[in-house]
Amino acid sequence: LSIEFCRGKLWCATLGGAMSISFSGNPLTAPFVVQDFSNDAYAGSRFIYQLFADSKDNLWFATDGMGLLKMDASGKFHKFLNACSHPFKTVYSVTEDRNGDIWISTPADGIFNLHASENCHYTIQSGLQHQEIVALFSSPDGYLHILMPDGINALNIDDRTFRYFDFSSSGITLDPNLNALTTSE
Repeated sequence: LSIEFCRGKLWCATLGGAMSISFSGNPLTAPFVVQDFSNDAYAGSRFIYQLFADSKDNLWFATDGMGLLKMDASGKFHKFLNACSHPFKTVYSVTEDRNGDIWISTPADGIFNLHASENCHYTIQSGLQHQEIVALFSSPDGYLHILMPDGINALNIDDRTFRYFDFSSSGITLDPNLNALTTSE
C-alpha cells in the first residue's frame, strides 16, 4: 500500500504487515536483507496503510487497529491512540507540513494535527467537504491537500482556510484508492 525510503532502507507497508529491505551496494545486483515487522509487538499490525518518513528521521506507521505508531531515530516505538482528546484505532494517512507538524487522517473522523493544542481536529464543521479521507499530502507552499472520493480539499496551514476542488461537478469520476498518489517537486 505504501513504499518509503528512510535510513538507507526501503520500507514497505502492506495488508500483511511492514518490512524493511537493506541493500549492501547496488540494489539491482547486491545482496539484500529483509526485516519483517509483522510479529513485532508494536509494528505487528497486519494492516499497515502507510509509512511516512518525517524531517526528524522518524518513521510513522498508519495502522488498522493499533492507531498511529512512530519509530524514532533510535528504533524505539511510540504508540498514539488519540489526538485532541479524540480516540482512534485506525489511521489511513500521515504527512508533515512545512512547519514540522504531523497530520493524520482516520477512516471517518476527518483530519488531525498531532502537534496543535488548539484547532487540531478538522471535520465537516471546520470546512472539510467530507470526513472520508483517502490520502494526505503537504506541499511546500503551505497547503495540506486532502484527497477525498470526489475531489480535493486544500487547507492553508497558515490561516486554516479551506478550498474545495469538486471533480464530480466537472463530470470527472475520481474514485481514488487509499494513499494512491504521487508527488513531484
